[in-house]
Amino acid sequence: MNSITKPALTNTGGSLGQVKTRQFKYQYGCDLNYSNCTDMEVFSLGYQIGLYDWKHYIAQSGSWVMQQESIINNFSIGQTTPMFMCTNTYP
Repeated sequence: MNSITKPALTNTGGSLGQVKTRQFKYQYGCDLNYSNCTDMEVFSLGYQIGLYDWKHYIAQSGSWVMQQESIINNFSIGQTTPMFMCTNTYP
């Protein structure tokens, strides 16, 4: 079962500052009526940023209990050098 929130200004807790964010929620391990789900993942999607936070919850005694989190909320300026594995990728 999936849902997405309306955009809301959210403090990312990192160097990104406040970002207009939507949360995409994905619940799974549900019964045939799409209720009583066992797991939920929440993806925080920032406007012009992309994914900056991910959380995994499990259902315990009628509440969601966070099990794991991955935060990507610090912005740093960098540079990449393209590397194409095939020599004939571009003429």
